Amino acid sequence: MVETQGQEQQFESRLADLRVLLLDALVAARYLPVDTRWHSHYTGEVVYFADRVFGDERPAVLVLADEVTNDIITDSVTGDFRSYVIVGATLSPDVDLGKSRIERLKHAESLNEHYWATFILQDAILVTLGTPLSWCRLIGEILNAHMPAPFVQRRVCAYCHALNEYSDKACKRCNKQLMATGRLE
Repeated sequence: MVETQGQEQQFESRLADLRVLLLDALVAARYLPVDTRWHSHYTGEVVYFADRVFGDERPAVLVLADEVTNDIITDSVTGDFRSYVIVGATLSPDVDLGKSRIERLKHAESLNEHYWATFILQDAILVTLGTPLSWCRLIGEILNAHMPAPFVQRRVCAYCHALNEYSDKACKRCNKQLMATGRLE
């Protein structure tokens, strides 16, 4: 219990540092206006803005939370924002990131270009979908620089949607062979 409590405090401390670092980096890179502030969002905080690509504004969202909950994930999956990045210290046990990724894929079919990512500090979990814009890459670089080990993309089983290590050949939940790209549903 003491070890778990110490880890939780460490993740909360890292998240507090990231709250400042990420906002400052996005302002310095001119993705956000200087006076941008975090706003309450379920159990976390959010910054809404528009990234500009070749003069085209593309709505974007960055969420920080101590615990990534179903409300936060559902909002990210069903939202019409082209770029959505979530950074959390921990993941609620009732959140299924593999299933959420598949749901986001279905929802984002109408969007020409989109990116969805969830970074969980505990266990350095990373689940993504789509191609990141430059602001998303900046977030990833800051997160990797701030962690003792870099985030490694998790592979999602096409059959049961379980998260697997990148190097796994078979799903740890259903034992089916993992596909490089997954099947289309």
